[in-house]
Amino acid sequence: MQAFVEEFQLQAVDFDGCAVGLAHSVTGLPLLKPWRIYTDSKTIVSGLIDRRCPRHHTHGIMSGNETSKTASYPRPLCILLHEGFVQPFRFNVDPVVPASFADLTESAKMVVCPRDFDIFQQPRC
Repeated sequence: MQAFVEEFQLQAVDFDGCAVGLAHSVTGLPLLKPWRIYTDSKTIVSGLIDRRCPRHHTHGIMSGNETSKTASYPRPLCILLHEGFVQPFRFNVDPVVPASFADLTESAKMVVCPRDFDIFQQPRC
């Protein structure tokens, strides 16, 4: 993992669940769960950099069934991450230009299904 992070020059950003909408499903109390994401997106880092808990509020308790529910990202975090994908400003890299419909169509034409060849080596996709 460390080699991957170094190779792709990813930045770590730490944040807390309660600062991005993570809450107990029954009591509604915010849940303090530390998270770390490695990314090359400036947009995501800038959106999460200040999302640490100031510890000025009461936290709910994660136990039992509640623990497994915290494996999913809360909606506000998903929205923040999505904004990072929509506005892909990267560290040390030119902004990514999304593929056009024509580019995607051309890529799809090059796909071959290796599972369905007949005896004459003709693809059946």
